[in-house]
Amino acid sequence: MNQKKKKFQLNRKYIILFVILIAYVVLCIMVFGIKQNNENREEKVYIVLSPEHKFAYSDGKLISSLNWNQIYGDYRFYSYSDGVYLGQYTLMEYGTMLYLFDENNDSIDYSGTLFSYATEDNRQIDLINTQYASFDYETEQVLTSLLADTDISMPADEESIIVQKIPVDLDGDQDEEVLYSIRYTTLEEGESFSFLCYTDQDKLHRIVSNTSGAHFYSIVQALDLNQNGTKELIVRDMQYSGTVAVDTYLLYQLENGNYHLTSKEG
Repeated sequence: MNQKKKKFQLNRKYIILFVILIAYVVLCIMVFGIKQNNENREEKVYIVLSPEHKFAYSDGKLISSLNWNQIYGDYRFYSYSDGVYLGQYTLMEYGTMLYLFDENNDSIDYSGTLFSYATEDNRQIDLINTQYASFDYETEQVLTSLLADTDISMPADEESIIVQKIPVDLDGDQDEEVLYSIRYTTLEEGESFSFLCYTDQDKLHRIVSNTSGAHFYSIVQALDLNQNGTKELIVRDMQYSGTVAVDTYLLYQLENGNYHLTSKEG
């Protein structure tokens, strides 16, 4: 009788140990799965340029259809005016205007072009200075190469050529490339062009171009949105239909040494 009781107790002990082991394995799998999901999940980046142009970056795409009233209430946005850092503020929009409010709910005055962003993990992202530059010798050499495949000759009025020339490490190799936006328009038919490109160790990489006068591209920002060490490009595409201009914002991502259009707002 005692032997049967001992045998039963021993079997129950093993059963309990087996159940505990199974529970531990299941718990480990669940924790590992949650960890993997968190590691693979990209934090959204909310970008506001104006009341008409605001979107989130998520999983390589720009998303516009969001509850912006809730987003404005949940986040304080790192805000820049013409590339100059203003601070971290709450945003509110009214009509065609964006308003900035500090921690005391006081309105902050600013002038110029606003660029504001917020991240789900409240991280600050390095931004570049996108100011316009003069038409210099290096830009002339780049433009000469870009125009070589077209019927357009170099404009005589170099002062009318609009240039962004931005030294920036695009691919994360610790060496700076030079990012260019070069555009020109005139009333003369067939003389308009817009190019977006970059040079890397004297090699020219064309990103996008237009010589019909229908699209004019400019660099809004180059920033590492997905934290992979390379810069994504947010590009303004100003499209003309007759005398009316409509802005659309495009996202270009670097793959194998070249930038590809991966998403647009809308």
